[in-house]
Amino acid sequence: MKQMDFRKLRAEMVDRHIAHRGVRSAVVLEAMRVYPPSYALGREAVRDTELGGYHVPRGTPIFISQWVLHRDPETFPDPEAFRPERWLDGLSKRLPRCAYMPFGAGPRKCIGSIFAMIEAPLLLATLAQRYRLRVSVEGGRPLRFLLSVTIRPRDGLRARVEPV
Repeated sequence: MKQMDFRKLRAEMVDRHIAHRGVRSAVVLEAMRVYPPSYALGREAVRDTELGGYHVPRGTPIFISQWVLHRDPETFPDPEAFRPERWLDGLSKRLPRCAYMPFGAGPRKCIGSIFAMIEAPLLLATLAQRYRLRVSVEGGRPLRFLLSVTIRPRDGLRARVEPV
């Protein structure tokens, strides 16, 4: 029995989705890269291992930060910039395993991730046809975040919704 390469299959599905949905999906993927729903995941080492030259004993808590992973300049050039076009040329196929994981990865990946990645571009397209969203950050200050189960603006986010 031939074993499936789920990483390759997922990358192909993402690329087909982007090709079909175009820029809308690229905008959502990039938004999830820059502002992942969660800033970090916690796991526990199930056996003694070595990570980056460090010995990690079984039972050690390990934290993985999507916020940091998604800002690696070797993987995502100009990582602080919001550039949806980076997804339009098959980026998802070239990414190292788990370099992009806004919903986590493996058996504990968010159960709603597929639904979210179908729903979000459709919602974006629906809203963009009817409204223009103007966001302002008070006094030009950088956006500050509250790190909880999810990431959200610490002081809220002022926005004006205008009909197109």
